[in-house]
Amino acid sequence: MRNAFELFAIQFVNYGILTLNYRSVATVSYVGTGLTDICAAALTFMSIQRVARASNRWERVMYIAGGAMGGLFALWLSTLWFDT
Repeated sequence: MRNAFELFAIQFVNYGILTLNYRSVATVSYVGTGLTDICAAALTFMSIQRVARASNRWERVMYIAGGAMGGLFALWLSTLWFDT
């Protein structure tokens, strides 16, 4: 069960970072783009083994749900930063 929640958190943060990255690129923010690129690469590097060890359906479902929820949350959050 713990692995499933770790996978959820990994994807939540990963998709959040990617969404913020898209917004940074769209607004031509060099600093924002660079920082989110670094964060995305570091998280991906650290999470590869955890994802490879996912062994059951619950872990896969949580991984997918984390991605969906992370992207939606970051989109909402980015409206506070970029649309003001």
